[in-house]
Amino acid sequence: MGTQWAYRLETDLYTASAAQMRTEFRPGPSALTEAFARGIDKEAVSRAYDEVCAKAQEVCGHSPHLKPLITGE
Repeated sequence: MGTQWAYRLETDLYTASAAQMRTEFRPGPSALTEAFARGIDKEAVSRAYDEVCAKAQEVCGHSPHLKPLITGE
């Protein structure tokens, strides 16, 4: 899994929380699971990002779309 930091100003997603996180599964042949963390406290966001990445890996590992990639079926 690669990591890429991106900074975007999204006023509709603004938060005053120390950190917020979420994962988003995108079904289909690519079977992508995205991990998001944001907030106003850099250390809290970093911890949230680590946690949400672990959660994303777990979610991705249960994807039915991965079976053909693993088994070749």
